[in-house]
Amino acid sequence: IRGSELFRDADETPRFVRVEVILNSAVFCVTFTDAEYYPPPIRIENQSDVPVLYQQQSEGPIGQHLRTICKARSHIDYAWDDLYGSRRIVLQVYENKSHVYDPSVKGIGPQLVYENHMYIQLAASFNTISSSKRTEENELVLETLQKGKVILNKQNRVDAK
Repeated sequence: IRGSELFRDADETPRFVRVEVILNSAVFCVTFTDAEYYPPPIRIENQSDVPVLYQQQSEGPIGQHLRTICKARSHIDYAWDDLYGSRRIVLQVYENKSHVYDPSVKGIGPQLVYENHMYIQLAASFNTISSSKRTEENELVLETLQKGKVILNKQNRVDAK
């Protein structure tokens, strides 16, 4: 019997080990070797500039401890943590934005999109000891309108979160 097994390092990085079991008369011989030359069942390639969390889809919080990071601009080899579980993988980026993907389905899956708000602040308007009592002159940022026009406006705290 031959196969590959997935083990994890202390930092949860998956490592593949090749396991070979041979029955010779009444003796089982078990050999563990490096699986370096065997292709992994799944290869996750993160071609983005942000880290991506991944894990096998599971019912409930049972598999949450198996969630692992694929660093930006890197790849990682992966095999199912639960051979009898759902054959789907959950990918997640910032703010709990995630999608479930089925590796057996060919083609491009749904895009994994997240928001990244960035503001250029007018530092003097964020001074807490402001000489101006007018609130519309406090906490000013550059804001881009839909048509591309840039204006100086009061920071919208709802968008900043």
